[in-house]
Amino acid sequence: MRYVVYSKGLHATWLLNCEYAALFDCGEGCATQLGYRVFVPDRLFISHSHIDHVSGLPAFLGLRNSTKGANDKPLCIYYPAGNHRVEEWLQFSQKQAGRLKYPLSVQPLQPREKVPLPTKTGSREQRYVEAFPVQHAADPCYGYRIVSVTRKLKSEHQGKGKEFYSSLSPAAKEALCEDALTTRFFFSGDAMPLRSGPDSPLNGAEVAFLDSTFLAATDREGNTHAAMEEVAQKCAIAGVRVAYAMHLSIRYSMDEIRKKVQELQSVFPLRLIPYDEITYLN
Repeated sequence: MRYVVYSKGLHATWLLNCEYAALFDCGEGCATQLGYRVFVPDRLFISHSHIDHVSGLPAFLGLRNSTKGANDKPLCIYYPAGNHRVEEWLQFSQKQAGRLKYPLSVQPLQPREKVPLPTKTGSREQRYVEAFPVQHAADPCYGYRIVSVTRKLKSEHQGKGKEFYSSLSPAAKEALCEDALTTRFFFSGDAMPLRSGPDSPLNGAEVAFLDSTFLAATDREGNTHAAMEEVAQKCAIAGVRVAYAMHLSIRYSMDEIRKKVQELQSVFPLRLIPYDEITYLN
């Protein structure tokens, strides 16, 4: 199982990335629905302070403490620096959880700050989580992406024969290479449509989970959430490989939502995180 996701606009949102042992947001019911998987993440990334994204914190911290399992596994919680409401939630949740059996650390993140992830055994690939600011509420709000860094030949050196490379020292070969960045995973949190352009964090994402609260931009009330038609356009421009529409509003029936997805297939083939069930993705 790679992802376990629940997202219902204004009610609860959380996403467990099992591959990278990271939980993104912790809305109501997160710990209950995860069950023994509460011990999977060693990092929790909070996007913002709204209750549907943080109200599951007390139970999550408490169940990792009391449920039978890896009770001594460390946990680090990251959140947008300067978001004092998140800090209040964290203080309350720790107090409710009581004396913890596991090391818990809390770290505010600056915009574009990177959190290194463990390197796979035998791999030279470096990985990190990057926080990026999004437009949603008055307090600082973030989305997050997981980036892998590998080395590749610079374009001007590609196509040269084996004889050329065999005569070089390891240091000389390394000098011919440059970093290649790939966004393996993208989580928008709650956000207005993300910007397009060469520096967009969405560019080239292999898999993205995106706020798609409204079906059409004309349904929007205030500048807080994206519409599905906007998300499809942004994904097409950014060259996203696979994208899931999440944080869907219950003002629409799931039949209406599926119909809209079909209408947008020519723009981008969005997939859905239905608001009426937990989604398990391999």
